[in-house]
Amino acid sequence: MKKSSLLIILIIIIGGLYLFLENRVKPAQTVAPYVSIPVKEGISYLDPAWQKEATQNLTQTQKLYNSYDGSTELSTRLSTLLRIYGYQESLWLYSDAKKTLESSLALQVSANTLRTYSLLLSKMWDTKEAIVQIDKAITLSPAMPDFWNTKIDFLRILNKSLDSTYLDALEKTNNSIDMVAGYAHYLELMGEKSDSIKYYKLAIQMNPEGKYQ
Repeated sequence: MKKSSLLIILIIIIGGLYLFLENRVKPAQTVAPYVSIPVKEGISYLDPAWQKEATQNLTQTQKLYNSYDGSTELSTRLSTLLRIYGYQESLWLYSDAKKTLESSLALQVSANTLRTYSLLLSKMWDTKEAIVQIDKAITLSPAMPDFWNTKIDFLRILNKSLDSTYLDALEKTNNSIDMVAGYAHYLELMGEKSDSIKYYKLAIQMNPEGKYQ
């Protein structure tokens, strides 16, 4: 076969492959959630009408916060920052939302804000730092079951053992029904049937009607 014929065949094969790749169904595009997207660029995967309203609310609330002076009460500053964070987080402006929470924590450290901060870090795929922050929240409010459950969720992401964390939580929350039932379920999943039954029975004794307080 002549070289010219081989060249023609090769061109046809390459052309066919190119058309196949161009016309095949393209997979859905993904966006790294921790990338801060400027408000003016918008976000295509959000409802345009809702996005416009949320963006306007964000801009107005930021202007309001910037108008505050030294006489503005701390509680007002904190509540406004929380509103700003809410808009930013819902618009997937995670980097901006992170800075807003850091500004809030610079004004006042609270267990609830630290938990919110840890949840945001987890969304930004920084689970290790999220655990650091939820530990700070637990230090401030060790009796809060929700904080322990948040830490447990983070540890699950990292495939860590949960035994010691559950035992600490049971002690610090004075055997909260949430922790007792959660630990029973965890032990069941781990195949620890006898211990699992022990904690299930305790949960029933604590709450025989199965109602959460």
